[in-house]
Amino acid sequence: PQASRPVMLQRKSPDGWVDLASGNTTATGDFSFTRTMLSTTTTYRVLAPTTTIAGVSYPATYTPSKTVPTQLQSGTLTLADTTPQGSSVKATAVFKPARPGRPVQLQRRDGSNWTLVASGVQANNGSAALPVDTSVARSFTYRAVTTVYQGAAEVITPGKTITIVDTTAPPRPTDVVATPGDQTVRLTWSAVSATDLGGYHVYQATSGTGPWTKLTTTALTTRAYTVTGLTNRTKYWLAVTSIDKTGNESPRSPSATTTPADTTPPPRPTGLTATPGDTTAHLTWNPVTANDLAGYHVYQATTATGPWTKLTTTPVTPTSYDATGLINGTKYWF
Repeated sequence: PQASRPVMLQRKSPDGWVDLASGNTTATGDFSFTRTMLSTTTTYRVLAPTTTIAGVSYPATYTPSKTVPTQLQSGTLTLADTTPQGSSVKATAVFKPARPGRPVQLQRRDGSNWTLVASGVQANNGSAALPVDTSVARSFTYRAVTTVYQGAAEVITPGKTITIVDTTAPPRPTDVVATPGDQTVRLTWSAVSATDLGGYHVYQATSGTGPWTKLTTTALTTRAYTVTGLTNRTKYWLAVTSIDKTGNESPRSPSATTTPADTTPPPRPTGLTATPGDTTAHLTWNPVTANDLAGYHVYQATTATGPWTKLTTTPVTPTSYDATGLINGTKYWF
């Protein structure tokens, strides 16, 4: 009859029907139950037990059973593969089908454990955007977990790894000192303090505004470098940078300027002989072996201890020379 009477929601189990909830129909015989779905497909029915209404006894009756398939949530986590250190990044978890309001946790793997780092709830579309800590430059693995909720088991997304990239260069070197040599310059500089220092690079230019040429192909681990292959009497600008282990390079140091020069004389001549003539002396000597030999200068004195007078204004290239204007009968040293 369309009258208010007790009803019972039942679930089918291997051992029979299990009572879940009780209620009463409306005066028109309608009823409804709200249940949290289990993690497995479930069969339900509604029992109207034996009852007496207005002196009339009504036997028990059942609705046809109804099997309700349970659709479990599945989740994915979207996260950038790499990001600069200190940047603003969020991990986006999406769970389907959506369960708006269901709690979501962002967890980070720390060794063999997972640590809660952020929390939120599913939006109407099943998504949750949670902030990621990018203060430390290294790789981290995250996962999203939608927790146990109204009887539903937790759902865990596959892990996603993000690499926080160091983009901060170390300080630039200071106190660069350039010491010139023959076609070379030796550079030294003060140490740079940086926990992730990878080394130093050396740059060279022939003007203060560049262009600058990088002389080192791999980072130096010492604070000294000898530049070779330079042109003597040419001015050079030299600077140093520091680089960290990630590859971030500092600006160039204040430049040091210097001019390389040949400061090593060739060997002195040997085998010098002097043949006297009328107010003249003819000098000969053995040739000197030197790659950069420009020639010879001749000196004259009237005592063995000098003073010595330079007779040639420009180097002579033969290995002989005629001293003229001498005084006959006077002893000369050459």
